[in-house]
Amino acid sequence: MELTFDHNVVFNTRSEVPLTDIAKSLVATEMVVKRLPAVLENLFPGLRVERIEIDLRKAESGSLIEDFVLKIIGDSQKDIEDFIAGKGGRTGVEALERYKTLISYIIIIVLLLGAEYAISLVKPDEKAIHIEGDRNVVVNVAGDMLQISPEKVMEAVEAAAQGKERRRLAKEAVDFFAPAKIEPGVAVTSGKDIVVSPDAVKEIPTRTQIEDLDDEEFRLTLKNVKVDIRVIDRDQGDKGWKAVIPELGKRRIRLSVVPTINLPDLVAKATKGPIHADVIVDVVRMADGEERPILIHLFNVHDDDEGAAKPVPDGEP
Repeated sequence: MELTFDHNVVFNTRSEVPLTDIAKSLVATEMVVKRLPAVLENLFPGLRVERIEIDLRKAESGSLIEDFVLKIIGDSQKDIEDFIAGKGGRTGVEALERYKTLISYIIIIVLLLGAEYAISLVKPDEKAIHIEGDRNVVVNVAGDMLQISPEKVMEAVEAAAQGKERRRLAKEAVDFFAPAKIEPGVAVTSGKDIVVSPDAVKEIPTRTQIEDLDDEEFRLTLKNVKVDIRVIDRDQGDKGWKAVIPELGKRRIRLSVVPTINLPDLVAKATKGPIHADVIVDVVRMADGEERPILIHLFNVHDDDEGAAKPVPDGEP
């Protein structure tokens, strides 16, 4: 079973968005989408979603536009089709189009919930008034679509991010909204009518504020670092890829490629030897103090060696 959905996001900026911030947003979107199967299964009891794949159709600068295609992979096409056809008396294309919009609503709800978690970590005594207001609007519309209460919608979303996952979701939300933080007065829209207001964006902490917390996980940005891609399964996209970054040691680390990268071009370059690229690295601080890289997000490939890699604090272009 495979159902395809469109999802787009517009950051209404006047300035050019730094590539690092675009990469953070794309990585965060991918991480949030991986949470959707749990949310959908909570919303639709009995539904089983195997996985959700996300592809970037295009990314344009100016006002930053990110346009995605999402594919929901499940055990049974008939089960989902029967479910959609039975909701609200709608059938066929009409129901499918309605649920295409719903996916964007759910993604924004998850991100706004993560933004609330972020504020609770950085400023526990402050209330996210504007974020909560925008989130309530989106939740109410989603509830109307599903013909369930807003409380039920929030229960389904919150159940997919418990314990340590709340902190991870907070970081994902902060990264997602990074392009909107480059200047005052930026709104974020999805579809035609899902809006995160400038006041809400202003409330969201920066990645630097989140990283200042005493935490067991953090991210490191490296510019123009040598990357030796060791495992390439050409039939699985970038699934199962690993790489060695000499700057970080000799251990092979799982590699994820941001959707803006052309995979065939990357394969061609990687088979010739180490490449130079810009990456974001997820790092875990172990109990003994060791900082262990666990995941590399590759978001830009350099044509040639432009100098040694240097750590770049999050928040800098």
